[in-house]
Order: sequence, then C-alpha cells, then structure tokens
Amino acid sequence: MKVTVSTAVSADGYLDDRSPDRLILSTPEDWAEVHRLRAACDAILVGAETILRDNEMVLALPRLTEEAFERYPMSLPLSGSFYERDIPYTYQEYLEHIDQTEQFAAVHPRCRLELTADSTFHNLQIVMHEGRWAMVSKEKSPAIHFVIRHAKLRSAIESFEPPLVEE
Repeated sequence: MKVTVSTAVSADGYLDDRSPDRLILSTPEDWAEVHRLRAACDAILVGAETILRDNEMVLALPRLTEEAFERYPMSLPLSGSFYERDIPYTYQEYLEHIDQTEQFAAVHPRCRLELTADSTFHNLQIVMHEGRWAMVSKEKSPAIHFVIRHAKLRSAIESFEPPLVEE
C-alpha cells in the first residue's frame, strides 16, 4: 500500500482558517500538481468541513445504556489494518463521543445526529452517500469493507429498516 500526503501549510502552521472562504495557500502550478496526484489515487481523504460544504451528513448512533454497552462492548477496530489489536472503548468515552458529536451537529446546519434506540447489528457499520454508494463494513478482524454502487442494491440498503429486537 502506498500513501501520498499533499498539503499546503501557512507560514504559521495552519491548513485553513475559520472563514467560509478557501484560504489560498497554493499557486496555480501547485494546484495542477495536486490534481495530477489526485488523478492517480484510489481515494482522497478530506475533512468533515470539506464534506459539509457540498453535502448533508446524517450521523446515526445508538443511544445505549451502560448495561447494553457492557453486553456488546465497542472498540476501535484496528487489528485488521495496521495495529496488532483493537483499542477498547469505555462507556465514559462512548458518552463523551455522543456529547462531542451533538456539539458538532449543533454548530453545523448540514449535519444531523440521529440517536437510535439500539444497535441491531453489533459487528456491522453501514455508511451511505445517498444516491452514489453504500459501504458495509465488518468491524472485527479480519475487517471487511464492501462498497456498493449498483443502483438497485444501493437503494435497497438505503431504504432498509432494521427489525425491532426485543430483549
């Protein structure tokens, strides 16, 4: 795997400022090189602010009690990637994550947080770019990711209603 990093940084070490306008740090020649590099890449990593300029974002997270969290503990799944093990996620960290996500959504009108009653699938994550693709990921090692672009299958995933789970 090859990772290419291309960034422009101001003299005081910043990538951007807080204004809605792009901070111009590069020359037209720099941009031509950036576009050449991007054309050769399979993926481009951008920040949430960049995504929200052009898209709406819906973040669906389960609102779990401490008992439900302990029954299905969460972790950051890195063991299938570049680290030897998953990193455990505590209930307190989960609550902090929910709080930070609520704060982020509160100041970004194009971002909406939906807290669901429970997580039906405890080992799957589904990410959608509505009308373009859906990605289904299995978290535990080995991590598996499926990107679905087929229109009918993608549409079925987008409109899927998980079944109610009674305990």
